[in-house]
Amino acid sequence: MGLGDILKKASFAACTAAVSPLIAAYKLQKAVADEEDDPYFHYGMLVSVVPGTLGRELRKAFYRNTLKRCGPNLRVGFGSYFVSADTEVGDRVSTGSYTIIGLCTIGDDVLMASHISVLDGLHQHGFEDTNTRMVDQEGRSEKVSIGSNTWIGEGARVAANVGDKSIVGIGAVVTRPIKGGVMVLGNPARVIGHRNKPLTRRTNSHKAVKEPAAAEKPAADKAPKKKDA
Repeated sequence: MGLGDILKKASFAACTAAVSPLIAAYKLQKAVADEEDDPYFHYGMLVSVVPGTLGRELRKAFYRNTLKRCGPNLRVGFGSYFVSADTEVGDRVSTGSYTIIGLCTIGDDVLMASHISVLDGLHQHGFEDTNTRMVDQEGRSEKVSIGSNTWIGEGARVAANVGDKSIVGIGAVVTRPIKGGVMVLGNPARVIGHRNKPLTRRTNSHKAVKEPAAAEKPAADKAPKKKDA
């Protein structure tokens, strides 16, 4: 074990000690709270606003000790947090700033940009009964899966499964499962290419662009007609 590994272990131990009061408070509050009133994300919000390297290391220590499963190389950006302790996170997962992650399973080597929302599926709120207030209708949480070696772009909204090795583009809204190895964009998200194939040039409307036709050569000037005498 090298000096770097020793320092990393010491840093993790120190950060775990620093967040241990939060962990203890969460477990105590969860034990006495109603099942529906899980306070987990409140504690995540607390550690989300610590800036710099210290904040990143504190967040890693908190989540490695509280999530159902969490890889050792988690990087959570400023203002980002997990909503549910039942979330499972693989190794080498990183998020940008202000990303909110609901109930989900995340594979290894996942890159997530800033301002992303991962929702608990599409049925969190009931609304079918028009004679009952929507706030009084029960919904259900669904555990979304984000595959390994994926990249979720800035401002994306993910409410359905994303397959391994896929790319979700900037601002995409994923409402249907995305298969592996594809690139998706738009609202709702749709496939615009495959990672193992070159992309066709596209416009903002995601339609293939035709190459400009070669400029036509001007017609040669015709000799003027002779006027009749």
